[in-house]
Amino acid sequence: MHSAKEYIEEHYHEPISIKDICRDLGLSESYVSHTFKDMLGYSPMQYALRCKIGEAQTLLISTDYSITEIARMVGFDAQSHFNQRFIKDVGISPSKFRKNCRNR
Repeated sequence: MHSAKEYIEEHYHEPISIKDICRDLGLSESYVSHTFKDMLGYSPMQYALRCKIGEAQTLLISTDYSITEIARMVGFDAQSHFNQRFIKDVGISPSKFRKNCRNR
C-alpha cells in the first residue's frame, strides 16, 4: 500500500480515480480500497482530498497566491467546491485560515 500512498501523494493535484491508481500499479480495486483503509483509516480518495487540503493550507500560509490560484494548484476545478471542502475539513474558510495564521 505504500506504492498507492506514494502514487496519491504524487498525483493528488490531477484528476485521479481509484481505477487510475489500480491500473497504474497493477492492483485490484477491491484490494487497494480495503487494504488502504485498513492501513491509514481513509479510503484512497479521502486520502487524496486530505493531501489537497494539506497542500492548500501550506500554500495559504507560505505564499501570496490567491485562493482561486491555490484551489487550481491543488486540483479543484471550482473555487466554490474548494471552499466547501476546506470548510468541511478545516472548520473555517480558506481566507479566514490564512488571516488567522498570518496574525499569529
